[in-house]
Parts: sequence; C-alpha cells; structure tokens
Amino acid sequence: MSFHPHPLIFVLLGMILGSIVPEGGTAPALAGALALAALISTIAMARPCRVGAGALLWAATAAGASLATTARIDYRTHSLSGPVDLNSGPVVLDGRIATDPRIVDDEMRLEVDAASISVRGVGSPYSGRVRLFVRGNEIEPFAQTRRLLKGDAIRAWVELRAPEPVRTPGGFDQEAWAMRDGIHAFATCKNERLLQVTQQRSSPLTLMDHLRGGLRRSWRHVEDPLSRAVTASMVLGDEGALDRTTRDDFRAAGLLHLLVVSGSQVATLIFGLRRVMPLALRISWPGFAVESFVLVMYCGLAGADNSLLRATAMAIAFAASVRIDVSRAGVNLLAAAAVLILAVRPLDVVDPGAQMSFAAALSLITLAGPVARALASRRVPALAAEIAAGTLVATLATAPLSLIHFHRLSLIALPANLLAAPLAGLLLYASLLTAFLDATFVPGAHITGALCNGLAGALRTLAHEAAGTDPDWRGPSPPIILWVGVLCLLVLSGWRRRALPAACLLAALSLSGPTRGDGRLHLWFLDVGQGDAILIETPRGYAAAVDAGPALEAFDAGERIVGEALWTLGHRRLEFLAVTHRHSDHQGGAPFLIRHFKPGRVLVNEFSEALRPFSPTKIARGAEWTLDGVQFRVLAPDPGWPLPKKDENARSLVIEIQYGANSLLLLGDATSLTEGLVDAGGRRFDVVKVAHHGAVTSSSDNLIQRVQARFAVISVGARNRFSHPNLRVVERWSRAGALVWRTDLDQTLHLTSDGSRVRLESPQVRQAASGP
Repeated sequence: MSFHPHPLIFVLLGMILGSIVPEGGTAPALAGALALAALISTIAMARPCRVGAGALLWAATAAGASLATTARIDYRTHSLSGPVDLNSGPVVLDGRIATDPRIVDDEMRLEVDAASISVRGVGSPYSGRVRLFVRGNEIEPFAQTRRLLKGDAIRAWVELRAPEPVRTPGGFDQEAWAMRDGIHAFATCKNERLLQVTQQRSSPLTLMDHLRGGLRRSWRHVEDPLSRAVTASMVLGDEGALDRTTRDDFRAAGLLHLLVVSGSQVATLIFGLRRVMPLALRISWPGFAVESFVLVMYCGLAGADNSLLRATAMAIAFAASVRIDVSRAGVNLLAAAAVLILAVRPLDVVDPGAQMSFAAALSLITLAGPVARALASRRVPALAAEIAAGTLVATLATAPLSLIHFHRLSLIALPANLLAAPLAGLLLYASLLTAFLDATFVPGAHITGALCNGLAGALRTLAHEAAGTDPDWRGPSPPIILWVGVLCLLVLSGWRRRALPAACLLAALSLSGPTRGDGRLHLWFLDVGQGDAILIETPRGYAAAVDAGPALEAFDAGERIVGEALWTLGHRRLEFLAVTHRHSDHQGGAPFLIRHFKPGRVLVNEFSEALRPFSPTKIARGAEWTLDGVQFRVLAPDPGWPLPKKDENARSLVIEIQYGANSLLLLGDATSLTEGLVDAGGRRFDVVKVAHHGAVTSSSDNLIQRVQARFAVISVGARNRFSHPNLRVVERWSRAGALVWRTDLDQTLHLTSDGSRVRLESPQVRQAASGP
C-alpha cells in the first residue's frame, strides 16, 4: 500500500499523545514499549509500504509515554524533601553556576547546579538545579556579582523553596513549568554580599565569551540608554537595563517576543541570509551548511536557552527543506525537528512557548510562500511581500494559542508586528555590524551605532503608541475541541470556499459560550496574597465578586489572578462587584475587573478616586438584593454608628449570603468595634470569612461566640510583613469549634452549597487544617 507522504507527522502526533497521558506502568515495561516503538518507526521509514499509519502512531505514542514518564521520574529523584526542611530558615547553598547570569527587574538571576546544602552547620549532598535570585547592594547594585561567570563555584546564604503547584483557577503552574525546565528549587539571596565565589572557572574564556563581550562593548556607540537597553535585550536577551514601562509597552502591543531572544531573531537571520546569498548557494547544500553554521553560532552567542534551541532546530529543518522541496519535505523535516526536541525534552509538549514556535514554523513552511506570491501578484515589492507574508501567517497561527493559554487576543498585534518586523530585522543586523566595525573600524561603528539608536527608538515609539490603544480582546479560552474541529475542517476540505464560512461559524461559537451552572452555589476564596478576593457562582452560572485583591507596581491581582480565574471558569461578565472598603489590598484589582468584566453594579462603602470613573453605588446596612435565588444582605456599616472617621477598616462592608439553609458571612476588614455592632440575627453561620486577615484587632470573642461558625476562612499572604494571622485569633476560632482554613497554607479554597450542606471542593487543601 502507499504510505502517507508525511509519515513523521504521525510520529509527532503519537509522541504528543504519549507525553500527555497520565503516568503509569513500570520502568521495564516502558523501556520495552520504547524499544518496540523504535523498531516499528525504523521499519516504517525504511519500508513505508510495510507499516500502516495506525501502527506508526501507536508506536510513537508508546515512545512518548516512555520518555515523558522517565523525565518525570528523573525530576522527582532530585526533590528537596530529602536533603533539607524547607521550614528551617536560611541555608547555605554550594554549587556551580550553570547559566550566564542576567539582571532582570533589579535582581540577578542565574541557575546553579547544586553540590550541597547546609542547614545549621550540617551539610547534605544535593544534586538538583536551583534557580537563584540575587538582590543587589543598595549603594552600588551588582558591583561584585556582575563579574560572575558560567562555571564559577559559589557559596550563597539563601532561603529555599520548592516549586509550587497552581494555586488558583487559571493561575501559573510553577511546579509544571519547573519540571519542564528541570528546575528543582528556587532560592533567594537577600543581598549580593551573601554570595561568594569559592572557585573561579578553571577553563579560559571561550570564543563565544569573547564574541559576546565584544558585542556588549560595541553598544556604547548607541547613545540613548533606553535604546541601548532595547538593543541588548533583543539581540542577546540581556534585560538588565530595560525599564518596566518599556517592557509593559511591548507586551501590551504584542511585541514582547522581540525583547526575548527566540524564533523572531532566528527567522530574521535565516531570511536575511537567503536574501544576500547568490542563487547557487540558496539551492545547494553548501548554502545549507553556511546557514546552519550562522544559526548555531548565534544560538550559542545568545545563550542557547530552550526557546532559542527550539527555534534553531526548526530553522535548520526549514533550511534543509528548501533544498529538497518545501511542499513535500518541509512538513516532514519540521516534524523531525519537533520529534527530536520532544525526545530530549518530552514535557515541552504542553509548553505554550514550544507550541507557538511550532505553529509559527509550520505556518511559515506551508503558507508564507503562497501568501508572498499572492502579495507580489498585486504589485507589492518582493522584499516587502516576503516580510509581510511571514509576519502575517506567524501572527495568525499563534493567535489561537495566545487565546487558549493567556485569554488574550491582541487586535493590535498584527499591524504592530507588520510595522515592527522590518525595524527589528534592521536593528539585529545593524547591531551585529556595529560589533564588527567596533573591532575593525571604529568610525564606522559610530555610524551604525547611531542607526541602532534610531531603530530602537522607533521600536519603542511604535510599542508605546500601539500599547496606548489597548485593543486586546480578553475572554474565556474557547473549547479546544472546537479549535480542532475548525482545523480539521479546513484541512479536509482542501481550502474550498464552503469550508471558510463553516470555520468562521465554529470559531464564533467557541467565543460565545452560554452561562452554565450545576445547581449549586460556588464560592472561591482566591489566594491573592495579602488581600481579599472572593468569586461567587450562582446555581445557574452567573458570576459576582466581593473585593478584587491588591494592585502593586508590577502585579495587579485583578488581572493576574481574579481575571484569570473568571476566564478559566468560563465567565466574561460580573453581575456585581462589591468592594468592601478603599484599602488597596481589597480595591486594587477592581479597575481591571470593571473594564474587562463590565459588572452590572459596582457596590462600595465609600466613594474613591480610583473607582469614581466607573460610577459606583454606595451601600450601607440594610441594603438587600437577590441573584438567582441567592440572597445578599449588608449588615454593616450603618451611617449612625459611632465609628472613627479615619478608620477605613471599621467602615468595611459586612455582607451576609443566604442560600437555602446555608448562611455565609463576609467580614471584610471589620474591626472589633464594628463586629460588636453587627446584628447577626442569632443564626449560626456555616462559613465566616475572618475579618482583616486574622489580625488581632478583629475576631473578638463576642463575635466568635455569636456566629458559631462551622468553617472560618482566613485570606492572608504567605510570610506577610504584618505577621497575619495572629495565632491567638486562630486559636479563638478553633476553640469555638470552627475548622480554620488559610489561603497562605491551603491556597485557593473552593466551597459549594446545595442549599442544605456546605462542602469543600479544593483537592489541595490540607486535611489536617487547624480545627477542634
């Protein structure tokens, strides 16, 4: 029989399926499966007529499962649980620097291959990899640590922590990310003076080190410090001098990939090489050798991190395919590169960066050529057509993945990238030329340095203007099955005209899911650190929120935690948002939620400047409303109560929720004075959200005895500077018969009520929580 023209696609699909299946089996069985898979794959490639696609897919699935399970087992053998107690305080870490140190956001980041960990003077061998964060000396930051080199042996006094699993719905799964990258622990060195070099690298500086140093020195010809920072970040991934505002502008404009050395720079390099090469080299294998050499050199020069290695492998596959036949060999060779990547790093299959790299590369191989020819036929210059085609197809190919993983569809990203692509390409080549001229003809470096200055400035201006339009579509991730249906429909139809309306219809359905509920009331006490944020889902699937978490200079809980949780749960609208009081740890994230979730009402205890543009409604004791059978009643504050005018906590909203026979009490940050004035109606509450994060100024004995809570929830940040919750407060609730849960220890808490019974749904909560 005739085999499929792209057999390696089946190998790739099989490895993907195998990598995402649950763990199971024993090591010998997995080794046998891997051996069998290798045998079938070899036969399939040598004699394709003898092996069907199904057998090849099955073999590759077995191989993927084997490799992924082996990677997970190997990762867990380096767990921190054996050599050190994470509650033991500062420890001494000895090891060797494994990556080039980088300065990002006022701290130095590097990875260390640990050799030992000492706790209270007792050392234990440990061979895991630790990501180390070093804070600078306030007088002259990183004056000493800037001289650190890959290969140096160091000793550092640090605080260690293990990677954490996802703490909130839609939150960042640090544990899964660390497992993919082989990071077994995180360490914080509070001052660079607590880090010592015990042995400098024994090997001399390599050619790559000299080239990298020369490139950095040459940027002195770029006059503007911000333009110099953009150049350094784009060419080498050196973000040390990049300010947060510039980074945020590039992120909002959909241009952040330009500041992180990845596929954009690799694509620019191979595109430029193919433009300057004579035709004989462009179609010959010596030309392939030249392109591969340049790509590998740049990969090493820029640090050879995982994303750059992936992009380089895929670019080399593309370079090989154009020497054969892009239409026939391109997909196979790209699949071969992806198979090689997954063989080395099988857990990358769920990495958003890896998925986007492959999607962009696949679109460039299959679609960029036809699109460029279509543009050229409309009298677009050939060079502009190629740049526009590559940018267009890569941006569109990665857009669904951005929506799935990040709930974001940037409407400005396409035009911004079309304008930024030629500027970024010129900046990359101009910076490399500046380094060459700096070593050979310094006056020429002044000219190219000025060119870099202008190009980087133009990119900054473009990012700032694009970010200012704020056109992003934010919303729930569409069901993956619908995206797969759209893709299969387009592929199977052969791009016929009738497929496009159907694909658009499916895409529209995927973006407009109806509200859904399961007949129960859901409450999510989100882990937002030192702050409060509570999501409410009614029995028919309507959503509301009480408080929105903190908003700091570089972290907005409304966007990063509350919004992500709402989108992950399938919501794009809030029926109401109640802000208990004006303190930033409760109100900070509210502006983001109001802009993106358009609550029907914004309820506040007092008007504030931050929320005034959104026309909030001031409420007080006696306010009542019902949402989908769930009753809400405000118990405090009362304008007639003798509360201190300057005590914002004392005037915090206290809200009672009633669903069937279940009662819940949300105390905000109410003080003991307010608690004494609250009329709880003599009822016993199933759940009480403890006031003011468990501070000693709240949770009076009088209130605790009156509400007789079955469950007490404390929303509090881990290791917060206020030492919340107070241990005496926790003890008072426990002695009164309440089971105490804390977001710093138990992470996000998910409670449900069917109207008669309250249940805890969060699987990660400690079963031995504080209680009677």
